[in-house]
Amino acid sequence: MPSCAEASGNAAATWRGASVLRGGKGYAEGPLGQVHYRHMGGHGGVPILLLHQTPLSMAEFAEIQTALARLGRDSIAVDNPSYGLSDPAPAGADMGQLADNLVAVLDHLGIEKAVIAGHHTGASIAIAFAARHPGRTAALISHGTPFYSEPERTERLARPPFCPELKPDGGHLADVFREVFTRLGGTSDSLVPATWSAIGQFLADSDSPVYHAVFTYDMAQDLLRIRAPALILSSPGDVLHDNDARVAALRPDFTFHELPAGHTFSLLDHADLWAGAVHTFAGHAAV
Repeated sequence: MPSCAEASGNAAATWRGASVLRGGKGYAEGPLGQVHYRHMGGHGGVPILLLHQTPLSMAEFAEIQTALARLGRDSIAVDNPSYGLSDPAPAGADMGQLADNLVAVLDHLGIEKAVIAGHHTGASIAIAFAARHPGRTAALISHGTPFYSEPERTERLARPPFCPELKPDGGHLADVFREVFTRLGGTSDSLVPATWSAIGQFLADSDSPVYHAVFTYDMAQDLLRIRAPALILSSPGDVLHDNDARVAALRPDFTFHELPAGHTFSLLDHADLWAGAVHTFAGHAAV
């Protein structure tokens, strides 16, 4: 029997589902509930803790974890509270609590220090963690950093939440997929990222306080507190590309690296590029 890729003739758009997350999964009990994680590698050394954007899940890092393992680098990807298969965050949870929750994951795995790496919402959590837990932070990596001014945060908080009307024909699933797929350019390379985005949106807790935590987070003061080596990654097509430049202006001592390609969901289809940049920085930071 031919494979799906052979049958469709389009390997780039082949859907592999949760099989991309094979192996390494477990749960840690944290202050905000159970945290779903995937620990990959087995090489030893300082691992990279990977924190996803909203509303995705650890699936954002599935191929990246495989690429990091090929490079000899251990990694742990987690589902942020309210997303993927982690427990929902309690009402009122703030960025500090989301960061503190990760200590339980490191303790559960017997890890003293990690490189803390995040994308979008994950970048906010990573920065809060590095500021609050310097002894557990070997280095910081932030990509698509939600570094907003106070007026920008106020405007984002005023936007209506995602509350889809469920339709008998399943059209609500297609509506979300179509919006992301169109925004990504509507090419075959956009099919898998758009599908994971739609799945993440509907797995997520619709009353999650995480967005509120992101847009009430005064990131500047935490950025100024960080003493660990730090890398600011940026993609030219990422909606937070300009925000990364703001971080670089505030902290010119941080390493800034613009990837040659990419967009808001590029971690799903530029895994080797992202993993290579992160692994190289970790090596330069001697971790």
